Amino acid sequence: MAFDGLCLHFLIEELKESLLDTKIEKIHQPARDEFLFVLKGGGQRGGRLYLCTNASCARICLTDREIVNPKEPPGFCMLLRKKLRSARLIDIRQAGLDRIVILEFEGRNEMGDLVVFRLIAELMGRHSNLILTDETGTIIDSAKHVDALMSAKRQILPHLEYLLPPTGKKYDLREKAPEFLADLILKEENKSLQKAILSVLDGFSPAVARELALFVDPEEKGLSEVPDAKERLVFYLTHLTDRLKNADATPCLFAEAGGMPKELSFLPLKQFAGAYEKKEYESFSALLEAFYAEKSLAERIRQRAGDLLQWVQSAISRTEKKLSLQQMELLACKDREENRISGDLISANLYRMQKGEALLEAEDFYNENQMRRIKLDPLLTPAQNAQAYYKKYKKAATAEKTLAVQIEKGEEELDYLLSVQESLLRAESEDELSEIRQELSDAGYFKKRAKGAKTTATKPLTFRSSDGFLICVGRNNLQNDKLTLKTAGKEDIWFHTKGIHGAHTVLFTEGKIVPERSLQEAAILAAYHSKGKHSSSVPVDYCPIREVKKPSGAKPGKVIYEHYKTLYVTPDAEAIQRLKD
Repeated sequence: MAFDGLCLHFLIEELKESLLDTKIEKIHQPARDEFLFVLKGGGQRGGRLYLCTNASCARICLTDREIVNPKEPPGFCMLLRKKLRSARLIDIRQAGLDRIVILEFEGRNEMGDLVVFRLIAELMGRHSNLILTDETGTIIDSAKHVDALMSAKRQILPHLEYLLPPTGKKYDLREKAPEFLADLILKEENKSLQKAILSVLDGFSPAVARELALFVDPEEKGLSEVPDAKERLVFYLTHLTDRLKNADATPCLFAEAGGMPKELSFLPLKQFAGAYEKKEYESFSALLEAFYAEKSLAERIRQRAGDLLQWVQSAISRTEKKLSLQQMELLACKDREENRISGDLISANLYRMQKGEALLEAEDFYNENQMRRIKLDPLLTPAQNAQAYYKKYKKAATAEKTLAVQIEKGEEELDYLLSVQESLLRAESEDELSEIRQELSDAGYFKKRAKGAKTTATKPLTFRSSDGFLICVGRNNLQNDKLTLKTAGKEDIWFHTKGIHGAHTVLFTEGKIVPERSLQEAAILAAYHSKGKHSSSVPVDYCPIREVKKPSGAKPGKVIYEHYKTLYVTPDAEAIQRLKD
């Protein structure tokens, strides 16, 4: 659990500075569990408030990301627009140190009277929800309904009174003396220190609890070996309380060597020193966007691609299994020469053979006259036995040729399906998914769309190098073909990851000499938009467009190229953000 109640405390302070006394201008619901509120006020005040109630990445923060909205807004989104559009944000607060944010809006009801609405974001894993209530606390509606069958203790349904989730016996760090809390923690003798901290204190993530435990017992020998355990606990709890009161936070992200985020916190965590790379951010919103960007994208793709991604994955599995069987059959065909030799030896020894024999022992003139034992069918004549072996030989030779062709086609199909899968994993909008579905339909995998069903054509991703050169990245195979074979000129430069499925990337030279820096940036873009996104030192081939050709009959996205050079780059999400056109 990376996003805990302590981080939320500091985030709310940031949101207050930017959003208090601003009015809602727009409300969107890009997905079932994603909400976007555009708020504006005087001067520079305002922003785009993003709320996510997905179990794996629930959060609230300001965002600059462009989020594609559905053509038809869901019902809950329409209700929010009806109640909250033009409403003024008058308060943002947290329920204790729990992961619950209460946003109060002042707006007008159907009669034109000034009223207060509360939008409550519960950001608690699989229990996450967004709930709209009136000023009396009566639920108007929620993103997810919770009835008695789902929870006997607490229902979230229209017209019921809203009740905060039960917190148990946990304590708010700001409301109790550090000495009192330290005594409670030390009384939990049957638990590890980390678990004791989590059971007593509200708002703590396992990582922060472990940081406190390691401060008290650095060598993890056990509390009995730490005579000043209480003093250490009191000191650190006092330190955390002062941080909360003074809004003293350092938004930190801890990532693996490949860049994959591992943990976030409001303070540097010494437990990760040496194991993960630490990066500090100017705000918690920026930190959350960086930490959850990958998870959010994966979740949106899973929801939107759904059946299409599952079908492609099943097709890949079927193709791989079929290829494996064909390769085993091809391996068996390698023994065909043995059948021919057996036929030749039988033919050479017909003069001393009779019908009914089950075995022939003869000198093998193909192997320095070594004795060879050949099985015979007693029901066949010697000549018929020879012909049977020749027939097996011819059948294996024919099968080998056929299998070689089938395997080549199967490998091409597998390569194509893997490229489609990679395109799906990068897709961010319904239009992109529709294009991929259309591509599969054109390739014969799906039925053709009915007449009148139109797909809105998307455009390549566009970036601008530090030297001002336009760089375009294809979103899918059809777009890759169009970008490379039709849009780009012969002197423009084409990039693609070497031996890794990814997007076609084109740097438009405009007849100018391209500096090394721009070549590197285009290579980073190609690596980032490929399966090598999380790797380091990714090989990227590049060459002029004139060296890129499409083989006759090749599937979408498939090209060959010559006279190329290779750059080795490490994908960098921040560099990608800077290069956006």
